[in-house]
Amino acid sequence: MTPRFFIDVFGWLLIWVAAWGFYGFMLRRQINYVNRFPITSVYFLALSILIIISFRGTFAQIATDLELTPLIALALVYVTTIALYHLSHAHLKKPARLISMNPQEFFLTLDYRYLTSKSFELLFQQVMIVLLILTIHRTIPTMINVMALYGVIFATAHIPIYPLIGTKERIFKLVYSAAAIASAIVFPVLILTVSYGFVYTYIIHLSFYTLFALFLWGRNTVLGNELSPR
Repeated sequence: MTPRFFIDVFGWLLIWVAAWGFYGFMLRRQINYVNRFPITSVYFLALSILIIISFRGTFAQIATDLELTPLIALALVYVTTIALYHLSHAHLKKPARLISMNPQEFFLTLDYRYLTSKSFELLFQQVMIVLLILTIHRTIPTMINVMALYGVIFATAHIPIYPLIGTKERIFKLVYSAAAIASAIVFPVLILTVSYGFVYTYIIHLSFYTLFALFLWGRNTVLGNELSPR
């Protein structure tokens, strides 16, 4: 690994921490995924565009001719997600206590405002993930090493933003950890070897939150009780 690599990774970490740090500032002013969600949406969209423009040389590595299949898949996922939101509110029992105990876990609400702002936040995350993976691959082309290094860096990058989550439930911590490990295995392969793989990683990322929320809503409906803290 060259000095340039460490500088690039350090720069990536600075952008990541600064972006989430400013979002923490927004949270303290009651701007989040649901309350005043258009501001959150514009914030993460603007960040994504700025990063893509600033690192357009790196992103050019995955620029390919337009393909309809991944875009159709993304559209279908959104249609399905919106339908699942509607059906959940109509037929499942909302885990109100779980939501009240974990106010920063906005995905639990299955709120359309959350879906809107989260879509742009996931765009930011995916832009950063693609940038990180391409940066690592440029220096370390072996896939297994890219997976390992990406997993370490991305997991480390989450430590400063854990206070923004503030979860009290062990299940969230366990599931998030498992998801991070899975992303280290799946995301580099899709992004580096599959045309428009970054669209599929976005789909996986979005679907994770939807399916996790549906599981908790379904559990609350069937069992009639909610998870206990810790």
